[in-house]
Amino acid sequence: MKTDLVLQKTSHPETCTKKTHFSGIFRFASRSDLPLLALGSMLIILSAVASPMQTIIYGKIFDRLARFLSGEYNTVHSFLHELRALTAAMMGIAGARLVFAWLGISVWLIVGENSSKNARSTLFESLLTKDIEWLSTKENLIGSLTLIFRCIEEIRCGISENLGLFVQTIASVSCLFVIAMMSSWSLTLIICCSIPLSALSSWVFGSLTAKYATQENLKNAQASKILDWCFVCGDTVRVLNGKIGDLVKFSHVVDASAVAYTNMALAISANSAVLKLLSNLVVVGGLAFGEHLIKTGKLGLGDVITAFSACVLFGTEISSVGDIVALLNKAQASSNTIDTLEFDMAPTAMPPLHSSASEYSCFSQKTPCKSLALHNLTFRYRNTEVDVIDHITGVFSSSRLNFVVGESGSGKSTVASLLSGFLDKTGGDLLVDSLNFDFLSPDWFTENVCFVESRPLVFERSLADNLLLGTHYNQEDARTRGLLEEACSFADLSEYVKQLPKKLDTVLVSSKLSGGQIQKIGLARAWIANRPILILDEALGSINQKSKAKVMENIRVWRKDYLTIIISHDLTDVCGEDSVLVMEKGHVKAYGVAAEMRDLLPKTSGTTTAVSKHTQSSGADEEDDEKLPKSASEKSAPYDYLNNPAILRDLESKSGDSNQLDLTHPMGLFEIVAFCYRTTDNKFLILLGLLCSLLAGIAMPGLSYCFAEVLSVIVKNAVAPGPGKYSVLAWCLIIVAVAVGDSVVTFGSRMALQFASEKWILKLRKLCLAKINDQAMTFFAASKPSYLNTLLMNDTRDLRNLISEFLSGLLLVVALTMLGLVWAIVIGWKLALVGMSFVPLVFLVTVTYSVLLRKYETTYKDHVADAEKFSQEVVSAMRTVRSFGLARQLSAEYEQKLHRLHRAGCKRAVAGGFGIALSELCGTAATSTVLYYGMYLIVRHEYNQKQMIQVLTMLTFTVASASYLMKSLPEITRGQRAGTLITRILSLGDSPVECGGEEKHHKSGADEPVVEFKNVCFSYSDPQSCSFKPVLRGTEFSIYQGEAIVIAGECGSGKSTITSLMLRLYQQDRGIITYRGKDISTYDPEWYRSSVTLVSQEPMFFEASVLENLLYGMNGSQRVTAAALVEECLRATNSFDFIDKLPQKLHTVLGKDSSFSSGQLQRLSIARVLLRKPKVVVFDEPTSRLDSENTDNISSLIFRRLHEYDPTLTTIVVTHDPRVMAQASRVLMVQNGCIAEEGTFDELVKKQGSFSGFMK
Repeated sequence: MKTDLVLQKTSHPETCTKKTHFSGIFRFASRSDLPLLALGSMLIILSAVASPMQTIIYGKIFDRLARFLSGEYNTVHSFLHELRALTAAMMGIAGARLVFAWLGISVWLIVGENSSKNARSTLFESLLTKDIEWLSTKENLIGSLTLIFRCIEEIRCGISENLGLFVQTIASVSCLFVIAMMSSWSLTLIICCSIPLSALSSWVFGSLTAKYATQENLKNAQASKILDWCFVCGDTVRVLNGKIGDLVKFSHVVDASAVAYTNMALAISANSAVLKLLSNLVVVGGLAFGEHLIKTGKLGLGDVITAFSACVLFGTEISSVGDIVALLNKAQASSNTIDTLEFDMAPTAMPPLHSSASEYSCFSQKTPCKSLALHNLTFRYRNTEVDVIDHITGVFSSSRLNFVVGESGSGKSTVASLLSGFLDKTGGDLLVDSLNFDFLSPDWFTENVCFVESRPLVFERSLADNLLLGTHYNQEDARTRGLLEEACSFADLSEYVKQLPKKLDTVLVSSKLSGGQIQKIGLARAWIANRPILILDEALGSINQKSKAKVMENIRVWRKDYLTIIISHDLTDVCGEDSVLVMEKGHVKAYGVAAEMRDLLPKTSGTTTAVSKHTQSSGADEEDDEKLPKSASEKSAPYDYLNNPAILRDLESKSGDSNQLDLTHPMGLFEIVAFCYRTTDNKFLILLGLLCSLLAGIAMPGLSYCFAEVLSVIVKNAVAPGPGKYSVLAWCLIIVAVAVGDSVVTFGSRMALQFASEKWILKLRKLCLAKINDQAMTFFAASKPSYLNTLLMNDTRDLRNLISEFLSGLLLVVALTMLGLVWAIVIGWKLALVGMSFVPLVFLVTVTYSVLLRKYETTYKDHVADAEKFSQEVVSAMRTVRSFGLARQLSAEYEQKLHRLHRAGCKRAVAGGFGIALSELCGTAATSTVLYYGMYLIVRHEYNQKQMIQVLTMLTFTVASASYLMKSLPEITRGQRAGTLITRILSLGDSPVECGGEEKHHKSGADEPVVEFKNVCFSYSDPQSCSFKPVLRGTEFSIYQGEAIVIAGECGSGKSTITSLMLRLYQQDRGIITYRGKDISTYDPEWYRSSVTLVSQEPMFFEASVLENLLYGMNGSQRVTAAALVEECLRATNSFDFIDKLPQKLHTVLGKDSSFSSGQLQRLSIARVLLRKPKVVVFDEPTSRLDSENTDNISSLIFRRLHEYDPTLTTIVVTHDPRVMAQASRVLMVQNGCIAEEGTFDELVKKQGSFSGFMK
């Protein structure tokens, strides 16, 4: 066949232009960051030079003091003049340091934001370019994404402020080393003798920190997976009584995570204590040796004071290195965790269809494709040994409509994925107009193939925007509006659009759309795209009978002379001239024109003929498919996270009334502390930790007093040099003892508070999950599962830091302040009060900084949540993204979100850098003021040098502690946000539908209704708009023991709402629902749901063995009894054969070791319910994904065999399928939220009422 295809030579690059040039915490850095890194390093080094320069001036001031006391100055005025010049120089250096530190830290923080933006962008791009098979089979995809988001944040922290502070510390230590060498090489060696021990300690404990941080991250990923299941599949969890079991599993996993964190905290605390001890010992050694040099006349007082200042700063810097290295190790552990998750985040170009793809690719757009041929086509999923498609051959032509039919699990959807370019064939050939698929690039599929899946992607944007996805139409153009109206008419959406408040401009929320409405949007979108090849994979299954017939007729008209392939397991839409390829177990059972192969086609339900007589139209026989779940899924697709409702779908939650979680009135820090004290089980440990913090606070003035005594001795020896009687040995030994005690209580304080805070958030996580489980499904209308997951597993870490860091730091500063006041009374009130007057200033700066930072932090977290939600939504419907070529458009939108996030992060960086720098300026200002005023008091003989030195050293420790508290404010602010949301959750009231009622028995009586609705009204509410959507309006009906009832009606009429209310998933607005004559609210929820249970319209399973899924929610004797009936129930649902062929039979892990079609999963969900031996079973579209043979089997099971086995059993079936309706003892017709008609199927059809109109 002649075509106008144009072959162009092209290359398939292995990677995109964005490449990973670095590793470790720099894995997401780019070369464009190098200038910023250089600038930030230069600025931060310049700020680091300030401290050593101040030590030189510090030494000069004391040298001037010694000279003044020795009588070298002629007048007091000349001494004070030089003193003012030196203190002014200190302030000038401090001002320069403020500028350099502010700019340097801000630049480093911006580098971290750049890295975070690159990481998120790289992750998003890598997901967009992953092949569908990888996305379908990736284990714990959503839990892993949640963990990666947290790892990105930790890497950002590591590469920004922590690495910047590390560079600053190294620069400061280097400068101090140079100054010490210039003063005395021998003294320098004494100072540096602890460096090897410090390095060894950092390496040993750092390795342990990284090890346990990785363990904690992996355990948190497992916990996130459980939370995803509990939140996203909350209806299944509740119906199957799985809440307690899930809570137990979650508790085990987070307990293991807590153990890993405790070990990590132990390593960090030990390293910090060791480094602090070594730094103090360095100071002692430096002072003792300096005193010896002065007594022997080898060194002057100025040099010794310079050495002393260098020693103090050197020790402080060495101590801070431990904390910085610990955080860098956590960042490195996060990088290692990403490697462990095997996401391969180096983005690749769109992969070629086949590994043997030619260097020639077809890039012609809108190719007039006339045929698609399959020749010996073979396919198997990676890591499996069984061919899903085994040497099939056939041709699809544009001259007729093409159907691929077969039973569930036969390989139909796999063929669709191969034809759409989503999967890579294992063998054989695929040809389009005689051109091999090997020559086709992904762009060709985007331009020529339109794939419509069973659950198309619907974004939270206007209907017009959703319909125009992937196109370049201008919405404001009148012609575009006309095109949109035509598309809605084609997909039978016009009436729905008329009901929308803003018509085409109404913003849609997928969770508030029925499955049929979502499918119509997907079909309308395909109509606008109008590509040469159209593949519909179970794309009409949720549309009701009448509307489906209309849409199908429109498809036939639209696709005349265009290549169209419809994947289905139902034959009611097949006409005589259509081409049909019949699949069976991966093989082609039959192929040809429908009219010539009736005997070879799968048999339809035995009731089809009878139904057709009543409806007088073959078009009235509706396909087996049914209303789809509210998440991405694909019928007959492999069992996976991405396209199967069974696995942890993302971000989809049902509408309704809910208690919103907001930050309108955030809690104060002390409110959160009080909340911690009320809820923690480790009050003793917290008090012990605070006591140790207090002792550590007392140790600081103790050390300062000892240092003051040593300096006083040194000054005396400098004024009167020689081998006099003054010695510092005793004081040095006292300092060593105090330093050892200080290290011990510091370790005890950090370890006790870290352990207690971890146990606290561990309890909060469990309590929050239990509290959320006690909410009705309406809770998830405003509280998205992704937000809740992030809050419980990520943000609680910040809350932990608030308790472990803020409390101890605050107590330390308060203790030092109080001791300072006492000191003022005992030693001398003038100088002490001048020094302590700076503490309120530091507190004022701290509070102001906290308020400012809270604003930027909240904005930043909101943008983070928005970006993460968007990326997870896109992953949930990747087939739609690929088919409509949305990758670039979505990538651009995501980049805009990241741009807003990056801008918020940069604002936060500037504010954070200024706060940190300002705290250091406050410290220098206090020191300079006390120095000058102290010298002034000495000159006036009101103070001696000993008093001045005592106050000075005390002030140095106090302001340093306050500065440390300010540096921890970013984490404290994040913890404040998390604490507010956690308290909001725990303050929620228990929902009556989940916690109300205690009855565990019922009256027995065959004459009274088993289930009865009395004037029941119900509306879904929208918390954001405060609007309500009425669904049920005074619904009334009765169902009796032993009946087999069908509930029918249009999509969105309220059928599924009735089943949800019947299962106590929602609370009705008015009216009463009774079970055995009693209001269902009086029964114990768990007992009630064991008696009345539901087979959901979406078969939801979690990642575990088949047996664990079947026995989910059962415990004790019920579980033992059910385990003995597993094989019987599997055979009853025609599931035993495919389970028996699995590698490990019932112990095969779903989603990991096997692939299931959605039809097979639906049969398993029926078996799972039958194992519970309920009294009432509600089947919500139980045959929607089943082929005709299995439909007959399940229908027979529901309407005949179950009732033969237990005549008292009551079955209620919600369905669109007339073949199923015909077998019911009674049909309830729902219309406009009421029961419009009821009776047998035959009676209602003959009645020519609303039901008859519905069937037509």
